Amino acid sequence: MNKLSGLNEKALRRVGGYLGGREKEAQIPGYLEEDKENRFTHLMDLWISNDQGLYEYAMEAAQESLEGTGGDVSLAVAELADSLDSFMQEIAEGPLSEGGFIADLLSAAFSEIDWRSIASYYINETKIMMDADR
Repeated sequence: MNKLSGLNEKALRRVGGYLGGREKEAQIPGYLEEDKENRFTHLMDLWISNDQGLYEYAMEAAQESLEGTGGDVSLAVAELADSLDSFMQEIAEGPLSEGGFIADLLSAAFSEIDWRSIASYYINETKIMMDADR
């Protein structure tokens, strides 16, 4: 099954524009075949890759993480994973702070996201770009 099968044409154009027109199959950051089991990771991955602001935040945070860890990929992935998790929870703060079943469901979904899988893609992509610029 094609990784892009759920995206509409407009979303594909947006992703292509943000990622410089690279092969569309590679434009779902961090999405790994084994993540098909984790729908929450896949959905978050799609949101980050399809939203210009989230995508730019992830790429900038990845660069900061790499620079802040002296290029240590393992540490940068862990740092970026924490940063993405915190940032997205800040965005969802309203519904989370209200309590009730919506907050419980949202908290459960957030706890299932594999932030390291998502962060790994952005760290590796940023490292490639930084190495190419040298």
